[in-house]
Amino acid sequence: MPHESHIAQRIIESPIGQIAIRATPRGLTAVRIGTTESAPIPPFPTAAAILEEAAAQLHAYFAGNRRTFDLPIDWQTLNLTPFQRRVLEAVQRVPWGAVTRYATLAESIGRPGGAQAVGQALARNPLLIVIPCHRVVGPRNELRGYAGGIEAKIWLLQHEGVLLG
Repeated sequence: MPHESHIAQRIIESPIGQIAIRATPRGLTAVRIGTTESAPIPPFPTAAAILEEAAAQLHAYFAGNRRTFDLPIDWQTLNLTPFQRRVLEAVQRVPWGAVTRYATLAESIGRPGGAQAVGQALARNPLLIVIPCHRVVGPRNELRGYAGGIEAKIWLLQHEGVLLG
């Protein structure tokens, strides 16, 4: 795991509040909604370039001009279990404007009956929006918790054209 000084951060404004983006020279390590953190100057040109691209892609997403993200992720620094990583990679395949259920996601990674474990893995998603766990709903399409806040989850789904009701 890189030393904390190898992690660069940038704060951007969005319709759902401030977003903190963190990266190492290898890729993203965090996208957090509603941050109150300050933004240090990025120490590495590679990390700064990743932060710049992430900010541009997030701004395009919020403007309605981007539906997917093409950003490097520093999986090594994220320190996830193999199961958590499989869950997050599966969520990346849920397209804009669609939702899936926790149970369906569990089945898709070979863990039928693992909806609760999937929910726990998603609760640890360090890359909100980029890894779109806001697109995962309960068995009757009810909205469950979201690390960025339930209001942000509602906004993101409505932004993507998902009808809630």
